[in-house]
Amino acid sequence: MIQHYTKKNLLFFSIIFLTAAPLFSQQPGWRTVTDIDGNRFYVDIRGKIWTSGRPDRDYHIVSLSGLDYYLNQGIELIKQRHIPEGLTLLKSVLALPRDDDRIFHAQAQAASEINRLKRREGPRFHQHDVKSSLLLTRTDTHVTITNSRMKFSLSIPYHVTVIKRTVRQRYGYRYSGILLGIDFKIPEPAVKKISTNFDALLAIDSEEFKSKLLHVGVFKKHRENTLGGDIYSRVVVRSHEDSLIYRISADDSFNLQGYEGYFVRDRLGYLVRIVAPKKISADAEKNIMILLKKFRY
Repeated sequence: MIQHYTKKNLLFFSIIFLTAAPLFSQQPGWRTVTDIDGNRFYVDIRGKIWTSGRPDRDYHIVSLSGLDYYLNQGIELIKQRHIPEGLTLLKSVLALPRDDDRIFHAQAQAASEINRLKRREGPRFHQHDVKSSLLLTRTDTHVTITNSRMKFSLSIPYHVTVIKRTVRQRYGYRYSGILLGIDFKIPEPAVKKISTNFDALLAIDSEEFKSKLLHVGVFKKHRENTLGGDIYSRVVVRSHEDSLIYRISADDSFNLQGYEGYFVRDRLGYLVRIVAPKKISADAEKNIMILLKKFRY
């Protein structure tokens, strides 16, 4: 997945967001609310929140500032049989740090709804759970990406945008990849933009194998055999049995630089790569190294 996004013609990265379909009609006496994260919903005269119950975005970065919407939209999506989308929102609410009374009460309600769904769906719940494994949450200073199926999390001190997600599986093997655009600035509430340029790209490729990976070098060799040669030269920054981090750079015609990390645990292997089309500032380099070293797996 990574190699396809490191060509010279992608140095100026862009993505188009499609606008969501209009919400259902507002009823008399209802108040229209647009929260800080840009989510739109209605509040009736009794204070009850009404959301569309239709998937309105491919990915939400769930936060305290949009908590009322994410909780109620998650519940409504499940009611309307958009189960993976609704479950993703409820699981993301549960993934928020419990440092606020509103979060505590929202998490209790989200857990109750998930347990009700488990009882109702029975064996089918597992497939819903797998499809809702990618969770994105935002605190004041970080965006955290968690994959509950592939068992990793990465906390990023920058504004991120999901560009693409890929999942493949066959007997005894599973692959999950996510590509994100990064702006080297403090995370902010989601703003619906027509297009944007990114300071860097971040790709996380995770794989689950039939047998245990005994050393990170085994996984690195597998990635090399799978992807073939690439344009990067590498300098080792850190080397352990279960992790290997490089500083990477391309030649002058591509002018790319960044870092990549290989990580293994049991049957799971991860490749995390961040690449920028221009010189990375000293502060950004320091933060990238910190996030790689704190990659949880």
